[in-house]
Amino acid sequence: MGIIQIEPAGEPLIGLRPAARMLGMGRVTVSKMARCGQIPTMAFPMKGGKFRYMFRVSELEAYLATLRRPLQEKAS
Repeated sequence: MGIIQIEPAGEPLIGLRPAARMLGMGRVTVSKMARCGQIPTMAFPMKGGKFRYMFRVSELEAYLATLRRPLQEKAS
């Protein structure tokens, strides 16, 4: 799945594969994290009680920024 435009001026959403590449994680890990609410996501219901998870790049970038710390902080 590629990019989906939700509204004309809105930020496009990316699917699970691009989000996993961006986060440097596997698709299964990202899917589990999305399902548990550990990463920002939008869940769209599908048939059979399943969900399709879509992500905003800006929200994933903000999430990644919270994980990064300067080297000086890590050393202390």
